[in-house]
Amino acid sequence: MLGSNVPQIGGFSTAFEYAEKWSCDCIQIYLTPSRTWKVPYISSDDIEAFTKLRKESKVKEIIAHVPFLVNLAACDKDILDHSMDRLFQEIQRADLLGIRKLVLHPGSYQRSSKLDGLVKLVTSLEDIMNWMQSTNIIINLEVMAGQGTMLCSNFDDFKFVFDNAKHLDNLGVCFDTAHAFIAGYDLRGYAGYNRIMNKFDKIVGISTIGVIHLNDAASSLGSCNDRHAPAGEGKMGMRVFHALLKDTRFQDIPMILEIPDREGKTGKCLESLRELQKREKPISEHEMLQASLFE
Repeated sequence: MLGSNVPQIGGFSTAFEYAEKWSCDCIQIYLTPSRTWKVPYISSDDIEAFTKLRKESKVKEIIAHVPFLVNLAACDKDILDHSMDRLFQEIQRADLLGIRKLVLHPGSYQRSSKLDGLVKLVTSLEDIMNWMQSTNIIINLEVMAGQGTMLCSNFDDFKFVFDNAKHLDNLGVCFDTAHAFIAGYDLRGYAGYNRIMNKFDKIVGISTIGVIHLNDAASSLGSCNDRHAPAGEGKMGMRVFHALLKDTRFQDIPMILEIPDREGKTGKCLESLRELQKREKPISEHEMLQASLFE
């Protein structure tokens, strides 16, 4: 399933308008404002309107991204308390709207140690997931780019979480291709893709991946500088995207674009990826040297 994060200025109706404009199979939205702790009330009329829009659209799956404010690894008690409360509200709202998958940045350990941060992340998730048992919602922790003290730019961090968390039915992974590359995992080419995915499978497990962020990297391998690009316009090359799109393990997994100049480039990028998805032949060296595979 191919889609994108979508604009929401004007509300959920705008999101579905862009989903139709770009022929998205799946979309990623925010359920609450992304830059403030305050959450506006959602009425039964709001829920009814959302449900109607969803039924009328061709979108097969909706992913909700939890705001970046939420930090389950925070050493600051006030931030952690706010984060826990906000995630509870995000889950409640997702449940009301019939959304099953949330994407969550794992958090930053700030002034503490990485190990302390991982322990706090697991403890926070356990508190949340104890309460989530009556839902079928899955929190998908996102692979991060390695900036600052952010957790989970390393596959071993995910192993720690999955080895120590108890309620794994409510836990998954959002694999961001650009973040993994920027963090140092060389996904380039068919061999690179297979090598890194095999490594992830061995350390964490391919079956944990519930969402994919399908982004190229504007930054270099291992730079930890989180900058995205449309597929084919960054440092990763098109072969990795061809390999990913043809990987039958992910045929029912939502693949979401998060690219700069979203309104200008998303439609064309999705069209190109759909053509790539149909392609059976590997991409040759000659094609790799062309300015664009699709020109």
